[in-house]
Parts: sequence; C-alpha cells; structure tokens
Amino acid sequence: MFQEIEVFMDKVRGGEESPLDAYIELKALADYVQDCLNEIKDQAIIEGEKYKGQTYKGFQIDVRSVGGKYSYDHLPEWVALKEKIKEVEKFHQAAYKNRNQGFFLNQHTGEIFEPAAYKEGPTTLIFKAV
Repeated sequence: MFQEIEVFMDKVRGGEESPLDAYIELKALADYVQDCLNEIKDQAIIEGEKYKGQTYKGFQIDVRSVGGKYSYDHLPEWVALKEKIKEVEKFHQAAYKNRNQGFFLNQHTGEIFEPAAYKEGPTTLIFKAV
C-alpha cells in the first residue's frame, strides 16, 4: 500500500502526474481510510485491551479514555456572559472592518472600540463531487 502511494507521489513530484488530480485522489483515499478506521475502531479498542502496556508489531499499545467535556449551556449566568462576549466581539470586528477610519464609534454609547486583531487563515483547496 505505502509503496504504491510513494510511487504515485514520485510521479507527482517528477511532473508526470497532475498535483490537482493527485490531491483529489489522495483526499478521496484519506476519506475512505478514515471511514474504515471509524468502522473498526470499537473492535480495535476491544482487541487493544489484550495488549495494553505491551509492544505489538512495533507499537506500544495503550487504551485510555479521552477527557470528557463540560457543558454550561443550562446555566443562565454562563449563557448571559456568552451573549455579552458575542456582542463585544461583534463591535471589535466591526472596528477592524472600519479600521481605515482609525477607530469605530458606537453611536448609541459614544464608546470608541479598538479593532480586533485579525489573523489570515490558510489557503485551502475546496472541491465537491458533481
């Protein structure tokens, strides 16, 4: 499997295969592999319990629970504070968008908002099967 992919990648690196075609094929393969992993994960965990703390085919095996997640959605105080945060973010984002004027004035309160810091996201390739 790995050898076939490496031969394919050598062709892409050497200009014999289209990088766009390769990206599409590899992305489809990655999605398929992820689906396969999801399908067998529960069974692999059960089998992994047998080898817990041991080396298996060159890999140290461990099975552990991933940390849980707290939810605060049911707490009125938390919900109110989240709404306040969204409101503050909205004003500072608007200040960023209007930064050419040097500042942003809230017409209702007269408060001047400093622009939010903005970090450009990475460029990515988006494609959908048609």
